[in-house]
Amino acid sequence: MLVNLLENESALEVLERAVVLRNQGRPIINLGVGQPDTHTPPHICAAAIRAIEEGKHGYTPPLGLPELRELVANYANERFGADVKTQQVIVTPGAKPAIAWGILICGGDGTEIIYPDPGFPIYASMARASGARAVPLSLSAKNEFSMTAEELLPLLTKSTRLLIVNSPHNPTGSIMKASHWQGIAELLKNYPKVTVLSDEIYSDFIFDDKIRHSSILSVPSLQNRAILVQGWSKSFAMTGWRLGWSLWPQHLVSQVFSLAVNVYSCPSSIVQYAGIAALTGSREPIDVMRKNFARRAKLISDAFNAIEGVSCIEPRGAFYVYPDLSGRGLLGEEVQNRWLSEIDVAVVAGIGFGATGKHSIRLSCAASDKEISEALRRINEWFQKNP
Repeated sequence: MLVNLLENESALEVLERAVVLRNQGRPIINLGVGQPDTHTPPHICAAAIRAIEEGKHGYTPPLGLPELRELVANYANERFGADVKTQQVIVTPGAKPAIAWGILICGGDGTEIIYPDPGFPIYASMARASGARAVPLSLSAKNEFSMTAEELLPLLTKSTRLLIVNSPHNPTGSIMKASHWQGIAELLKNYPKVTVLSDEIYSDFIFDDKIRHSSILSVPSLQNRAILVQGWSKSFAMTGWRLGWSLWPQHLVSQVFSLAVNVYSCPSSIVQYAGIAALTGSREPIDVMRKNFARRAKLISDAFNAIEGVSCIEPRGAFYVYPDLSGRGLLGEEVQNRWLSEIDVAVVAGIGFGATGKHSIRLSCAASDKEISEALRRINEWFQKNP
């Protein structure tokens, strides 16, 4: 592993700068960080407190509490109609380790890893650090930023070992449809050595009530080569708790076990008991968040589409909006820096998600309605002053 090739996550860098300015008394509105604007539901917090009081604060098995792994397997089978075994479930301190483990196991010298561009910056960073050749798949606005078999085909080679898919998608809010998955599955029949890592951390946030999340688990031919990454951070407003789950092909589980033992021993016992409460409790808070994010996403995308020279595809899921500023001749990084210093609004430059995003910015819908309305007022005023 080539640690010197690891890069930072731009959203966290923007968050750090925004916090410093806010502590200096500036009226910063942070639309940069991907973090729900609500508190963790009380029953989840209570479960963690109860675990502490009952002395459940020792080591757990490296791959997670058996009862939690069984719960996750049952959840996945009920939701996606799959046949997941408890032994395939791995619980990690956040979802990022699962992404890292998948890339490290499948990557290495002489291999290639295909990832979405724009996309979560950790994909490319970890791919390069693994020693693999990181191959970006440019997602296009004409396909609403969904990955298609036609775009994938030219990038596949005999050295390809991992394909990374993310739906709902960060930063664009696009979603994979069943037809997209079927096309990719058909194409990959000719590439049996390719594993697919499907990052579905935002799967609870599909905005249209009539559309169900389309998971890689819904495609039988991909199930035995799929690494599905999920977690509690977004769905249950538990970003700081650091708890993720993932599903693995059985033949890779022993390698993940070794990585877990060597890197972190086990996930936090207390947080895992909170995770059990989350999965067995009410899903009403998730639905409330989803409806709020959907309303705000439309509000933000409509506001940007009303600005001359700016275009914005209305997101279908996750909680981000991804305007294209190329019609104004603006670079996303310039806008990110100027808005933070001139109008006290924090956003993330699209270039942080890949080369295709140099004229784009990402805004999070996970802020209050009041904050978003005020941010949009400042942004609109800025465009009027900077035609």
